[in-house]
Amino acid sequence: MKKCDEVLDNLPAYIDKALTPDEQAEIEAHISQCAGCRFEARNQQEIRRHLRSFVQRQRLPSPSSKIWSNARRGFNRQDGHITRQYQMRFGLAGACLLLVFFRLAWARFNAPQIFPVQEALQDFLNIKQGRIMPDFPSSDPDSASAWLRKELHASIPPMNLSLSQCRLVGAYKVRLNGNDAGLLLYREHANLIGLFIAPRMSQFGNIPEENIDGNPYHFQKNASGLALYGWGNEKAGFGVVGRSSEDIHTTLMNAYEQSSATSH
Repeated sequence: MKKCDEVLDNLPAYIDKALTPDEQAEIEAHISQCAGCRFEARNQQEIRRHLRSFVQRQRLPSPSSKIWSNARRGFNRQDGHITRQYQMRFGLAGACLLLVFFRLAWARFNAPQIFPVQEALQDFLNIKQGRIMPDFPSSDPDSASAWLRKELHASIPPMNLSLSQCRLVGAYKVRLNGNDAGLLLYREHANLIGLFIAPRMSQFGNIPEENIDGNPYHFQKNASGLALYGWGNEKAGFGVVGRSSEDIHTTLMNAYEQSSATSH
């Protein structure tokens, strides 16, 4: 049995007897049981009867070419207006999607990353054992920091550790976990001490903390006897690498205080 919507859609063809015999019979059976559809069918039949009578009495004049031309221009204007509305809606939707995408990408790019402690320890060992010369040899912390800022496109504070009897040897541009980072190499008496500065890599994951002189540091030591003391602020992660001994503690405190002072 057809539904009312289907019957109403096919009423003109039913009245003109343009359907197949089966379809005619099915609609006729529906109309006999449905008062609403039966009323609509009678109305349409009455309207058609009046139209036929009117056509027989009077020949309708055909619209002039001017009327058709004006109607066509009106339809074209309306169609163009609707098209522009849809174009504006699609453009706005596309712009919103792009904005969401860029916000997600920006948030992901600027999200703090994990400081690669093991890579930093291995890089320092390679430089120490291979006696690799700095990319920027200098004993001036300001010049070395300016060079790193240019190379890393990041805010690098001038870390002057001379107060702890360290002498700057120079600066390196290194790769840590696929990201650019900086290394300032210092000499303290007969030992070398490295200060890694890694933009955005300010998290240290599950590496345990050790409290030294009231400041918390993430501490990890490798099989070669090298130790890294790490901390981070909102801009970068820092890691002091050297022999695990009391000699490094003064240097460590000095570096921590300077990085904290320049982060505000």
